[in-house]
Amino acid sequence: MTTVLLKGVRKDYGSFTAISHIDLDIASGELVALLGPSGCGKTTTLRMIAGLEIPTSGQICFDGKDVSEVPVQNRNVGMVFQRYALFPHMSVEKNILFGLKVRGTDRAEAEDRLEQILDVVQLQDFRHRFPAQLSGGQMQRVAIARTLITNPSVLMMDEPLANLDTKLRGEMRRFIRNLQQRLGITTIFVTHDQIEAMELADRVAVIFNGNLAQFDEPDALYKHPKSVEVADFMGATNVFAAQIKDKTATLDFGVLTFDAPSQNGTRSVMLRSEAIDLHLDEPSDAQNVFRGTIATRDFFGANITYGVSCGRETVQVTEQSRRVIDVGQDVWLTIAPERIWVIQETD
Repeated sequence: MTTVLLKGVRKDYGSFTAISHIDLDIASGELVALLGPSGCGKTTTLRMIAGLEIPTSGQICFDGKDVSEVPVQNRNVGMVFQRYALFPHMSVEKNILFGLKVRGTDRAEAEDRLEQILDVVQLQDFRHRFPAQLSGGQMQRVAIARTLITNPSVLMMDEPLANLDTKLRGEMRRFIRNLQQRLGITTIFVTHDQIEAMELADRVAVIFNGNLAQFDEPDALYKHPKSVEVADFMGATNVFAAQIKDKTATLDFGVLTFDAPSQNGTRSVMLRSEAIDLHLDEPSDAQNVFRGTIATRDFFGANITYGVSCGRETVQVTEQSRRVIDVGQDVWLTIAPERIWVIQETD
């Protein structure tokens, strides 16, 4: 298991700056997701860690040793790409063994490793099949096995599930997470999918425009974003300007009290749609009560999201679809003080 440290890493391509400044400290055995929109620099960051790109400035260290200019073949890293890149004329076991064959690994040792890795990725029954005879998930497991059999110190995955359908992506996320925890290998996973990052990672690094916006555990990232941009990217639908004073937030549609400490002044307040409770009758003993009218209703199977008009604002409220409230119905909304988050950006 290996620690990975990025310190002040920058990458320029001529006059274009792909990465402005990235600091990351990845613990041994940790799975970290690099998350961000297309073109933000997450794949460039991964390629620099792998040794496929050399940083313009800054340091990349494995276990405290600077490897910034060490070529990829000397870093002992494994890479799984979005495209499986399997050899169509080779069986599953020959595809998996390819890396060891190139390295000149002893045949007996290679066969031992093959049996172990086939068990790990659950492909024993498919060892003699060819890629054309496999499903997308099975091909991805072959690609992962081909990487793992070389015993890399760091496993890197560049959007490996992007070509799979929704159901299979969910299954492969669970497979990758269980596999990573079983092996305890330091893993860096690139994705633009927030759900994928939240489900897979121990910590998530959100990257915008070549800069690290936030590096945090999934729960903290979701509930306590450090900026409006991060909140928006993580799916927050209710972010409102408010005047903060002594743990009260004055919004356009009411005054809310909250628990977390905050600086006074103009701030952005986040109210998660699933954190708001919706009532048909006015609550008599709740905190933070405000009135509105159902303006929109969107059905998402297990959940319904209502757009509730409150003054000049529309508040999104998500609840399980055990009831259906008509558009035009007057309602009351409540939110617990501990579920209100004031985003601590400076003026």
